[in-house]
Amino acid sequence: MRPQDKGLSKDDIEQVLNFDWDVSSDDDMEDVSAVLEQNLEGIMDRGESIEIYLLDNLIEEDNTQEPRSIQNMCIEKIDSKAIKWKSKVFEAPERMWKEEYTLEIHEVMKPVDYFSQFFDDRCIDLITQQTDLYGLQKLGIELKSTKVEIQRYIGTLLYLGVIKLPQFKMAWSQNLKLTAITDSFSQNRFEKIKQCLHFNVNSKQPKKEDSNYDNLHKIRPLLDIVRENFNNLPQEEHQSVDEQIIAFQGRSTYKQYNPAKPNKWGLKMFTRAGTSGLVYDFTLYVGEGTCPLYGLGLSSDIVLYLAKNLP
Repeated sequence: MRPQDKGLSKDDIEQVLNFDWDVSSDDDMEDVSAVLEQNLEGIMDRGESIEIYLLDNLIEEDNTQEPRSIQNMCIEKIDSKAIKWKSKVFEAPERMWKEEYTLEIHEVMKPVDYFSQFFDDRCIDLITQQTDLYGLQKLGIELKSTKVEIQRYIGTLLYLGVIKLPQFKMAWSQNLKLTAITDSFSQNRFEKIKQCLHFNVNSKQPKKEDSNYDNLHKIRPLLDIVRENFNNLPQEEHQSVDEQIIAFQGRSTYKQYNPAKPNKWGLKMFTRAGTSGLVYDFTLYVGEGTCPLYGLGLSSDIVLYLAKNLP
């Protein structure tokens, strides 16, 4: 329960929010000013932090369209420098982690099986459906791709990521001819899938001025599935959130350069990982829109966002 003498009461806040400063008399203004002054002085004398959850609740009830602007108007009236803080011995909260976690490997699987745990059949089905849809709608191509073809296409990209060639088409050349690829499908079929490859419907992307605009709309469904698979891993107690650079030198708006990193060019990914090295959650840095806003700054907001799925 919230103590009655702690900060502004719900009635006081309602009185302030509903007060008409333009048409009210001087006596009414003095009453409201007295309420604010009395409560703020009491808060500062006790050295307490000013809690605003009552403001949040009342503002959301009265005006759901612009809660942030009203909240800022109320908070700006408080001089943070005048607030007195008191030191107090830190008391650690009760340990909440109840599960014992031990990383046990009962069976060593094939690399493709580990990959399939995160990039599962739902990912393949999504790519197959969206690739066919884009080919038909935008290019007039009836691709009729299959799950097996999409799996082979992804396998080819991984294979060529290890055996690097100046151009993809060299894998089908007579002089080189990588049989692991040429036996899977023809060069023309590979190029058709590459031309139509899609993960979401472009026409459903909101405009930039829309509050629901998503920088990663084109790959959002795929990211959500992969994130869910990472979240489903058995959690361990000791975890941390940090950034990780995925080496990448291709064309991308979100490519970062950091000379202090081993891979200087790449995509910045914020990850939540355990002491075992396993990643349990992640989000790609895209500037504004990287994660929901909690009002604590980007670094703290990312920690809260990635920690919300902790057990």
